[in-house]
Amino acid sequence: MRRFSVGVLPLILVCRVGADWLQSVGADRLAATFADVPNAAGVLSIVEAGNTTGNNYLPDATNYAFVGKTLVNKGPGTGTSGHATTVGQFFYGNPTSLLTAPAEIHAYNASYWLEADFLNYNSNAAPLTEVARVQNHSWIATGAEVTASLVEAVNQRLDFAIHRDGFVAVAGVNNGTSTTLPPLLAQAYNHITVGLTTGGHSAGFTAFDGTGRIKPDLVAPDFLTSYATPKVATTAGVLAARAGAEPHFLGGADLPRVVKALLLAGATKAEFPGWARTTARPLDLRYGAGKLNALLAYRTLESGEATASASALAPSVGWAAESVGNGAQKIYFLEIPAGATPAPFSVALTWHRLVNDGTQGPFGWSPSPVALVNLNLAMHQAAGFTVGTQLDLSASAVDNVEHIYAPALAPGRYALVVTAPSGAATTDYALAWRSTPPVARTRKVLADVEEKLKCLESAQTNAPSWFAFAERP
Repeated sequence: MRRFSVGVLPLILVCRVGADWLQSVGADRLAATFADVPNAAGVLSIVEAGNTTGNNYLPDATNYAFVGKTLVNKGPGTGTSGHATTVGQFFYGNPTSLLTAPAEIHAYNASYWLEADFLNYNSNAAPLTEVARVQNHSWIATGAEVTASLVEAVNQRLDFAIHRDGFVAVAGVNNGTSTTLPPLLAQAYNHITVGLTTGGHSAGFTAFDGTGRIKPDLVAPDFLTSYATPKVATTAGVLAARAGAEPHFLGGADLPRVVKALLLAGATKAEFPGWARTTARPLDLRYGAGKLNALLAYRTLESGEATASASALAPSVGWAAESVGNGAQKIYFLEIPAGATPAPFSVALTWHRLVNDGTQGPFGWSPSPVALVNLNLAMHQAAGFTVGTQLDLSASAVDNVEHIYAPALAPGRYALVVTAPSGAATTDYALAWRSTPPVARTRKVLADVEEKLKCLESAQTNAPSWFAFAERP
């Protein structure tokens, strides 16, 4: 078996694992705002780098945070890893994650996961079927053996598996502002890449398998990408569990597309004064779509699914899972009510890079990527159900993400327009958007808001993005 030089992401040891991060991303307010927030997402996969002998990659199943968890060792070794244990605590531990309920955890050694244990790289077999709902990857691959052809094959196999099996994969970038984007796994298309709210991570444009795409997709609070990554993964698990249940019943490739769109639309920018995007570059070059916000992403999901319509309004907060092709447009009219305070408005469009079987026969399998369809996203003023002046456009030629953000959207009627180029194949996409949500607040939440207001005023700082959505009694 071919071995890869894979390594864990942290540069230093972390001695304390706590749940403070949950408050930082609004997750502590989920249960106070919504009923029946799921705390389980079915089977989960944790993929970790082993030590030099490939043995120590397992979370410590006896750790206090893993009571009720069933660890299934999918690799060849038996040794535990402090790194894997900490990642697991943030991914599915109690009380340090959002997925605190009993669950089955599949643990992989990254070197073997790349080959026969899952992706089947360097063989003529397709990737194995993933039964987990979320995969977490807090590792990178280095070394001379990580060639462009290897990176492309691995990326394509991962993108194929995500689309075929309908799971969410979350991967970290490297630590350090002077480092380059790791070839594996940060430069795939259909997964979610994670950096740090501190900005201390590799960021910028991809160099493999389609150059010029922006990574990471978003950032999360921590000082090490290894531990920021499972914070996004546990949030993705909650979203995936809820999206797969009544009344949404999402499944298949729609599930990872919608979860990604929800996370990107929910990400906040107020923490980063220099956050910027352009028409051709949908995300910030360091912070992606912004900081993870579990509350805003979940609120967008619960606001309900919408469909494009030429004669009916979509909600001011919502999401869609539809398709478009061959020069067509899908239009979503929405209205910010008169008298509403101008508030941040965020919308994200995601779709998959498709990968087919290049052998097209019964005696083997090899990845054959399909040229990425170049969807665009525009925001217009609207009069009635007539599209008016274009206000903003996200039209990257290379990314499979488009994103528009307005720091303070005034009351009025607007149209979100998803466009496919002429001749394009019909393409499934997910769209998510958020503005001031019509969600009732509990007394506890209102009290928390008032307390935070006092802190903000005394510190003479700018209100973060959650404040724009805090409704007064």
